[in-house]
Amino acid sequence: MKKITRVMLLFVAAMIVTGCLRRDYLALGEQSMAAEDYRAAEIYFRKALQVAPRSDKASYDLGMAYLKEQDYRSSYAAFSRAVELNPKNGAARVEAGKILLLADQPVKAEQEAREALRYDPHLLQARLLLGESLVAEDKTDAARTTLEQAAREQPKSGEAYLALAALESRLQNSSGVLADLDSAIAKDPQNPQAYLAKAAYLRGQAQPKQAIIVLRKGLEVNPSSGQIKLSLADALLADGQTSQGMDLLRSMASAGSEKTLALARLALAEIENNQVEPAAADVKKLEDEGAGSVPEVLFARGRLLLAKKDILAAQHVLKDLTDVAPNFAQGFYYLGLAYADSGDFQKATDQLDTAAKLAPKVPDIYLLLGQIKLKQSNYSGALEDGERALRYAPNNLPALLLKGDALYGLGRDQEADEFFQRLTKLAPQQSVIHERLGQLAVKRNDLNTATKEFEAALLLDPSRSELLNDVAVALLKTKGAQAALDRIRAQIGLQPKNAQFRTLLAWFLLHNSQPAEAAAELRTAIDQEPNAPIQYFMLAQAYETMGKTNQAEAELKASLVKRPKYTPALMILGTMADKAGRLDEAIGYYQRLLAIAPNFGPAANNLAYDYLRENKNLDQALDLAQRARQLMPHDPHVADTLGEAFLKRGLAENAVPLFRESLQADSKAASPHYHLGFALLALKQTSEADEQLSTALKLAPNAQDAMQAREALAQISKGAAAEQ
Repeated sequence: MKKITRVMLLFVAAMIVTGCLRRDYLALGEQSMAAEDYRAAEIYFRKALQVAPRSDKASYDLGMAYLKEQDYRSSYAAFSRAVELNPKNGAARVEAGKILLLADQPVKAEQEAREALRYDPHLLQARLLLGESLVAEDKTDAARTTLEQAAREQPKSGEAYLALAALESRLQNSSGVLADLDSAIAKDPQNPQAYLAKAAYLRGQAQPKQAIIVLRKGLEVNPSSGQIKLSLADALLADGQTSQGMDLLRSMASAGSEKTLALARLALAEIENNQVEPAAADVKKLEDEGAGSVPEVLFARGRLLLAKKDILAAQHVLKDLTDVAPNFAQGFYYLGLAYADSGDFQKATDQLDTAAKLAPKVPDIYLLLGQIKLKQSNYSGALEDGERALRYAPNNLPALLLKGDALYGLGRDQEADEFFQRLTKLAPQQSVIHERLGQLAVKRNDLNTATKEFEAALLLDPSRSELLNDVAVALLKTKGAQAALDRIRAQIGLQPKNAQFRTLLAWFLLHNSQPAEAAAELRTAIDQEPNAPIQYFMLAQAYETMGKTNQAEAELKASLVKRPKYTPALMILGTMADKAGRLDEAIGYYQRLLAIAPNFGPAANNLAYDYLRENKNLDQALDLAQRARQLMPHDPHVADTLGEAFLKRGLAENAVPLFRESLQADSKAASPHYHLGFALLALKQTSEADEQLSTALKLAPNAQDAMQAREALAQISKGAAAEQ
C-alpha cells in the first residue's frame, strides 16, 4: 500500500507541476499577445503544448498568434488541432472557418459554422460566419435570414449589421448598405469597425469627403482608436489633403500601438509624393527597430525600391512579402508591376491574377492586366480587362483608353473612332484622346484629319516630342519636307530649351540630306540635355555623313586642351572611336569622363558595354551597368547592357527580363534578340532560345554574335534530333 501511495503521490505531483507549467506558459503567451509581441507569444504557446500536448486552449491560442503574424497555413493547422482535441471548441471552429472563407472555400467554412452552432446555438461569431459563408456561395436569401437572426439574438451588437451591409454591397444596393452601416454604428458606437466599414464604402463610391466626416465622428467617440486614425489619414491623402494626412501619420508614428503601421504608411505617402529620401529614412528606421519583417514594412521597402528603379531588388522584397502575407492583395499587384517593368509578362500576369482574386473590385488590377495584354497583342483579352475595370470605375479614363486601344487593335476601327470621339466630350483636356484619333485617321489615310488631331493633342501637351513627330510626319507626307521642318522649328520657337525637339529636328534634317544643320542642332541639344545617348550617336553619324569625322575629332581634341573637363567632347570622341572599332581609345575617353562626372549615365553604359565586348573587367562592367540603370532607368540600350553584364557573370535568370524590356522598346533591334537567345539557352529554355536566335539572324546575319548563334542553333537542332 505504501508503495502504491508513493506512486500516486508522485503522479499527482507531476500533474500539478505540468498544470502549473502550462498555466505559466499560457499566461506568458497571453501577456506577449497583449504587448503585440506575437513571435514571443508563439514560442510560449508552443512550450505550453510541449508540456500539455492535448490542450485545445493552447492550440487555439497558438493559432491566434499565427493569425496575428498572418501565417494562415500554420494558424489553420493550430485551430484544426484544437477542434480535433475538443470538437465543442466553437471559437476554434469559427477561426478555422474564417480562414477557409479567405481561401475561397465557403462550403467548408459553412460546415465549420454549422458544427459550432450545433454545440452552441447562440454563438454570435458562428452565426455571422454562417451568414458570410452563404453570401460567398450566392445564397443571398438564406444569408439574409441567418444574419437577421443574429441581429435579433444580439440586439446590442452591430456586427450582424456589418455583415448585412456586406451582403447589400454584393447586391449593389447602396441605400441598403448605408442603412445597415448606420444601424451598426447606432447599435454599438464604440466599435471602430462600423465607422471604418462606412468610410471604406464611401471611399469606394468616390465620396472621400463624406468618408472623412464619418471617421472624424468615429474619433469623437473613440479618440484613441489607431485604426480610425490610420483610415482617416488614408482618406485625407486620397482627398488631396496631403499635408494633413501626412501630419496625422507623423503624430501617430511617434507613439502608440499603431506607430509601426503609421510610419510605414507615412513612407508610402512620401513615395507617392516623390519624397524618396524621407521615405528611405523612415523605412530604415522601421528596419532598425526590428520591424523589417512586418508585411506593411516589407511593402514600403518594395515600393521604395520600385521608386528608385531597382526593379530586381523590388521583385525579391515583394516576393518575400507575398510569401509571408498571402492575402496582401497590394503585394501581389506591385509584384506584378515589378515583373511587368522588367518585361516578364507571364510572371506579371500570374501575380495580378492572384491580386484580382484577393481584391476583385479594384480596377487598377484589371487595368494593368489589360495593358500587359495590349503589349502582347492580345486585344480581346485587353478589351475584357478594360470592361472589367469599367464595371467598378465607369469613368476611369485609363480604363476607357484601354478599351479604345483594344478596339483599335482588334481592327474595329470605326467603333474605336466613335468611342474616342465620345471620350473627347468626357475628357476634353486629354491629349492622348486626340492622339488616338490622329492615329486612326493615319490608318485610313486621312492625313488632313490626322494633322488636325495631332495638332489638337500638341496644343494640350506642348512639350511631348512624340506628338510633334506625328504632326511632322503627317506634314511630310502631305506638304513635303520643308513644311515638316518649318513646323518643328515653330515649336522650338515656343520652347527653345526643349532638347528633344532639337533632336527631332536633327533627325529630319539628316534624312533631308542636311547633315551640317543637323550637327548644329545636336550640339545645342547636347548642351541643353547632355544625358541623352541618342544625340551623341546621331552627331557622330552627321559628321560621318559629311565626311568630316577626322576633322571633327581633331576639333574636339583641340577643345579638350582648352577645356579638359568638357564632358560632351569626351562623350562624342568616345562614341566616334566606338563606331570606328577603336575600343581601347573609346574606353580611355569614357574613363576620363567618368573620373570627372561619375554619374554621367551614357558614359557608364558605353564603358560597361565596351568591357563586355572585350570580355574583360566583368565585375566593373556590372557595376557600371547598374549605375547607368539607376541613372537612366527607361533606356532600352542600358537594359540590354545590364542584361549582358548579368549574363557574362552567369546570372542568366536576372538577364532575361532586361533583354525582354529592351526588345519591348525595339523589336527590330538584333542585339537584344541575340542576347535573349543566349540567356534562354543558358537556362535550358531551348524552344524560345531557338526562336530568338533565328529572329536575330534574320535581322542581322553578319553581326558579331552571328557565328555563336549559328553554333547554338546547330546544338539545339542536334539535341532535338537526339530526343526523337
